[in-house]
Amino acid sequence: MDTGDARASAQEGRSRTPRLDVGAWKSAVARIVFLALTWWALCDGDPSSLTFGLVVVGVVSAVSFVLSPPRRHAWTPLSVAGFALFFLKGSVHGGFDVAKRALSPSLPISPVFVRYPIRLPEGAPQTLFRITLSLMPGTLNADVEGGELVVHALVDRGQGIHEELEDLERRVRRLFGLDVPAPPPREGAHA
Repeated sequence: MDTGDARASAQEGRSRTPRLDVGAWKSAVARIVFLALTWWALCDGDPSSLTFGLVVVGVVSAVSFVLSPPRRHAWTPLSVAGFALFFLKGSVHGGFDVAKRALSPSLPISPVFVRYPIRLPEGAPQTLFRITLSLMPGTLNADVEGGELVVHALVDRGQGIHEELEDLERRVRRLFGLDVPAPPPREGAHA
């Protein structure tokens, strides 16, 4: 085997070695920074917890990478800030709406279960969708059956519920840099 063949073989071997792309590295670093900031906040910024905190953040990061490997996400500070603002506004509105209905018995409450097809990829996008959904006014992620999410709504708003879910899905897709497909056909809205 001449040196040209040896070099080609070595390069071919290296190209088969799995590596994180730049986007996944950014995701991994963001996760570590988030865990470190969470540790710092839990310890009230006490410098004496730094040594133990480094160990905890390292172990938790390693376990999280095994359970959910870093993936490439197209997050930008602007998209994260926009989603955070939407999330905060929805949380406050949802809290006031539920409190208003609890304190004013004359307001309508007509609970309903709605099925919504899950079109987001598994992992962080689907998890964020389901968590955020539970903070929308009067809605709760009740179950997942096959490829559908079962949503409990405090008030039957008809197609309005599906429109809110589609809007939330679009926002999550935008945050993760995913393509936005056409809305699903609306058959049998209620579970």
